[in-house]
Amino acid sequence: MAVQDDPVDVKMAEFINSYHDQKKRRLHVTRETEGIYTIENNRVGVRLAKDKLSVWAGNSYFPIEQYIETPSKPADNATKAEQTSNSSAKASNTAKNTTTSFRPTLAD
Repeated sequence: MAVQDDPVDVKMAEFINSYHDQKKRRLHVTRETEGIYTIENNRVGVRLAKDKLSVWAGNSYFPIEQYIETPSKPADNATKAEQTSNSSAKASNTAKNTTTSFRPTLAD
């Protein structure tokens, strides 16, 4: 049951019900607190932007449909990319001692 005075939770309930009807698959979603949910054992932030649900994963928001349908979650991909980048930067810094790594951030 959705928390009626929370527009994110109302939209999440609508999404879960329509997803189940379309995909014939149940999603395991639990509301922790306002804007914080556990989706399929992953604790994430969720917001409503332009009447669409977005999930905070890694270092940016993704449409909930993309988050749910991606076999390896965007957060996992961002973490793997960061680990690879950090390993490369460490190796590079060890070899030259003058190289610094710069990683731009995505604006939301």
